[in-house]
Amino acid sequence: MWNYESTDQAIEDVLRLSKGMSYKAAVAGLNLGGGKAVIMADPKTQKSEALFRSFGTFVESLNGRYFTAEDVGTDVNDMEYIFMETGNVVGVAEMHGGSGDPSPWTAKGVLEGIRACVEVKLSKDDLRGLTVAIQGAGHV
Repeated sequence: MWNYESTDQAIEDVLRLSKGMSYKAAVAGLNLGGGKAVIMADPKTQKSEALFRSFGTFVESLNGRYFTAEDVGTDVNDMEYIFMETGNVVGVAEMHGGSGDPSPWTAKGVLEGIRACVEVKLSKDDLRGLTVAIQGAGHV
């Protein structure tokens, strides 16, 4: 969910995101493809139950060919509204059988990625004494 300036900007972003997701799934050996979706709305002012339930209805219409999840501008509460319309959503609250907020897992992935890079580039297995800059970690 992002406050895009134009439809063209949203399409460019969703294609960029889906390409990255395709690579991510391939590297991980997952047979999940690389689908992504964007919602053109301001997450600070335009969130609503109706919006997310409508999106959930759309996801459901894809008959399991697409699963959605929390991402920029959304949270577990938003996934709960989507879950009211489709089971093809991950990251719902643990009380509904979901994994909840994915941020801790994303943060662990970032940390392990840093460790792998340090091992390959610096031949070190310890991060002590190193300084690392991270840009765009968001909620993580």
